[in-house]
Amino acid sequence: MSIEDISMKFDDESIFKSAPNLIRILIKKDEICARDYIKTLSLTQEDLELLSELSHYTKEGLIVHVLGVVFNPVEVSAVRVASLIEKRHASIRLQAELLKSRRKDKGPYKEKGLSDDGNKVEKYSLGVGLFQFMLERKVIEYAPNVELQTTLLIKKKGSYLTPQYNYVTCTFYISLLPTKLNLPMVCKPVEWCSATGKIPQSLSDLTGGYLSSPTGEIYDRYRLLSTSDHNHFGIMIGTNDDYLKLCGVMNKLQSQPFEINSMWLKFLHDNYDVLVAEGYLMKRELASLKLKEVSDELRNFYMDDTEVHKICSYSDMVSTLWLCLQRARYEDMLLKLADAYNGYQFDLPAFLDFRGRIYRSGVLHFHERDLARSLILFSTNNNSNNINVLKKDEMKEFMLASSFLYKSFVTEIAAADWILENYERLSYIGDTIQFAKDAKNPLQFIATINSILHCLK
Repeated sequence: MSIEDISMKFDDESIFKSAPNLIRILIKKDEICARDYIKTLSLTQEDLELLSELSHYTKEGLIVHVLGVVFNPVEVSAVRVASLIEKRHASIRLQAELLKSRRKDKGPYKEKGLSDDGNKVEKYSLGVGLFQFMLERKVIEYAPNVELQTTLLIKKKGSYLTPQYNYVTCTFYISLLPTKLNLPMVCKPVEWCSATGKIPQSLSDLTGGYLSSPTGEIYDRYRLLSTSDHNHFGIMIGTNDDYLKLCGVMNKLQSQPFEINSMWLKFLHDNYDVLVAEGYLMKRELASLKLKEVSDELRNFYMDDTEVHKICSYSDMVSTLWLCLQRARYEDMLLKLADAYNGYQFDLPAFLDFRGRIYRSGVLHFHERDLARSLILFSTNNNSNNINVLKKDEMKEFMLASSFLYKSFVTEIAAADWILENYERLSYIGDTIQFAKDAKNPLQFIATINSILHCLK
């Protein structure tokens, strides 16, 4: 039995034809709305006043919005219960504050209350209420024995503790959610400068990158600083010269255009079955499967085959299954993005995290994993990066680079000797696919060798 065997039990087209409408799940004619449902719970007077700011079905809209933020078809398909409740609670307060700020007679709500002893405590009664509402409406469900995270804590007295987290997944097909990802731009990013018109004091005083700044949870997720705790994680900018140099570096880096490696993308599509069979890619059908459904099928297989019990536990198999489904979603999204951007020049806005390191956000950039990096090329006006017009010296550098994609070398001479020794074994792309299984970056290595062979034809 394999992952592929399980996937054959589910028809890809029937999945999407039978996919329920999320709004119809949340809003039912003969049942109360989320706002009235929460009012039936034990709430403080402040929470009740907060609910009065929201209209009849505002919470249902917030449910869809937050689900799109915390669940990601590329990166995240199971989240911690505590994280979901916190996001739910914060989204209600944020929406209420935005509505209340329009009236001058009232100030913003406070995020924290005071306990009897005067200490600050977090209150998540609204988030818990929405969580219960989603469970009852069967929008989410507890993840089946998925051990996504294991952390070993050492107490002060020397004892050990491994915390157990509860996770939830969506009951519907996650592709129905709006995708909340920062994508490459097909126009030039906004240059970084001072957001206030004055000499900036910290990184938060800078603005640039995307044409319009995202708001709410998306803003907190992909903002200039990767944390909203500015009091503890912030970098102060020194003089005016430091600010100008910093913005100059970021603007220079984000001014470099990129393009999709069209020849490699075509190779991926043409040789998709071979790459799947050799383990470089996952079957695309896995991206459409639901963890709950396939885990139930996996349990039946596991219970029927007692020999498997001696090798691994059911929990281990479910964890492996989850990783396979997540990887399939990631690869499927990347290939779809590459098809969409193919033929265009695109730009990758530069951002800074709270440590002062420059990075790119999203899933299609050169800081990502092997598949994403293999799909991207530097774009130039004279097309000098086109493998079909490489000069002799450029070809040598290209072959040398392929050596370092296979493994690390101390010197360039050692890398050059290696590629010469193994060149005969790489003369056919079929042999290269087999040879690259031990490579450090196998897909980038195959893409490079494929380009060299194409140029030498």
